[in-house]
Amino acid sequence: MIRLIVESVKQPPDPKIRVVILKEERGERYFLIWTGWGEGTSIDLKLRPQTTTQPLTYEYFEQFLRQGNLGVEYALIHTMTNNIYYARIVAAKRGFLSGGSPIEIDCRPTDAILMALYFAAPIYIANDLLDREGITKEALEKLMKPPPEKPFDAYADFWENFVIDE
Repeated sequence: MIRLIVESVKQPPDPKIRVVILKEERGERYFLIWTGWGEGTSIDLKLRPQTTTQPLTYEYFEQFLRQGNLGVEYALIHTMTNNIYYARIVAAKRGFLSGGSPIEIDCRPTDAILMALYFAAPIYIANDLLDREGITKEALEKLMKPPPEKPFDAYADFWENFVIDE
């Protein structure tokens, strides 16, 4: 297992998508998770603490675990099948009642990341997964570079759809 650090959450040109950027703690590789707006925004809110008018779903789950004397030991992104990443959190009893077996909970990688952030727990990735899916800083910069802007053409749509009737 290789430890990852959440570096940031970015918004690509599509406003419905977020990209969670994780970096190898003791290395130079990056790992990206393309996710929905809600999941990405939740991670971003946790990275840059902001108050919300109502508790978020993840805050309820954190309180549920804490009330049961459970804590997240670590999150693990372990496999990819059909271009879908799979993860789990490993939770354990806290306090004087500890000593039981850890509990493994399957979840989406974004959920695992958020729970790790709420509990200040490490985030890991399987070695072989980072070997296959990790990218360099140069590749990350190229991928996150905004597309060049097209010059404004008031008639662009007209000419693209222009048909001469015969």
